[in-house]
Amino acid sequence: MKNYIRINAKVQEYDWGNRTFIPSLLNHEPDGNPKAELWMGTHSGAPSTVEDDKLFSDFLDENPSFLGKKSTDKYGTYLPLLFKVLAIERPLSIQCHPSVEIAKQGWKDEEKFRKNNPKNLWNYKDDNRKAEVIYALTPITAMCGFAEYDEIVDNLKKYIPEGYERYFSSVERNAELSDNQKISFIFENLYRMNPKNLSALIKELMSNIEEPSVKDENFLSKEQIIISAYEEYPKDPGLFCPLILNVAHLQVGEALYLEPRILHAYVLGNGIELMSASDNVLRGGLTHKKMDVDELIRVMIVRSGKINLCKKKEDSFKRTVVDTPPEEFSLVVMENGTFEVTTDSMELLLNTGCDTTLSIEGESVDFNKGNVLAIASDKKYILSTTEAVFCAKIK
Repeated sequence: MKNYIRINAKVQEYDWGNRTFIPSLLNHEPDGNPKAELWMGTHSGAPSTVEDDKLFSDFLDENPSFLGKKSTDKYGTYLPLLFKVLAIERPLSIQCHPSVEIAKQGWKDEEKFRKNNPKNLWNYKDDNRKAEVIYALTPITAMCGFAEYDEIVDNLKKYIPEGYERYFSSVERNAELSDNQKISFIFENLYRMNPKNLSALIKELMSNIEEPSVKDENFLSKEQIIISAYEEYPKDPGLFCPLILNVAHLQVGEALYLEPRILHAYVLGNGIELMSASDNVLRGGLTHKKMDVDELIRVMIVRSGKINLCKKKEDSFKRTVVDTPPEEFSLVVMENGTFEVTTDSMELLLNTGCDTTLSIEGESVDFNKGNVLAIASDKKYILSTTEAVFCAKIK
């Protein structure tokens, strides 16, 4: 069995992507098109290949021991994770993802619908949940989860005072409702509003929004998010999400976990993403794609509160592990040091820097910036780096 194999990752072009970050990582000349994501895995949306253009998934099917017993006992030869680089120039759609129970039921319920409708109209593309973690390679702005109720009210009163009084203020006078129930009322009223009233509300919002006089070059404020999204989505209720969701600013090296059922959107910046291998996305605005408001409201959790960034811990090989709940994946960072590792399952390694040396089972291996390797289970490797190498592994 091979000790390792080189992975040919696939670049995805979406209109929100950055034109230079991923080409620079891969040592490619920019071609002017937005390079939004780099996919490393077996997901059918952009499956990686290995030598001789063989699908990575086919290689794993033929070499199950490469994955390791711990992984094959749980998942067979299926790779339950998808490893990505994200390069975000403009806001992504607001979205949430189902839990495993909701995904399985949703996939079952849509069986007849799938036979008669194109895939872009399906709410459920598979029966898997979708959890994800993003690690900042550059400063990142994101929206994640509902802000505290009082903050939401203050924002709405500031930017849509007339609209707030007309459509939402009655919730303040209902003492029987919890803060989360009040937020649900605001969100549902906003997202079920008829187009004429929504248009007037957006007009009021844009007349009161001004860019901050002092700008942070690394991050976007809630006002800047609204302004940047308005040009493309002038009739979208998602324009109000920066006023009702938490706006998070991640410094380089910080990570944010997006659990299923939490409304969120990435807005600006570049990062490593590790996620469950699923396509299940329920959109909540800032999109030209299908948005099923009824299903979105049914699935998402309304739970207000501040954002908590991921904690980190050190494994037995002195690598930094981003602490996340999902059982299917673990994101590990090796930065500025020498690491002697014995794998207990297959590991996907991405080199984001240079000045890296690697030996696997005593064999010296070329491992340059932008290279991706899969290292087999039960192998020993020694890696020395002055920058950062990221590892995706099955827990």
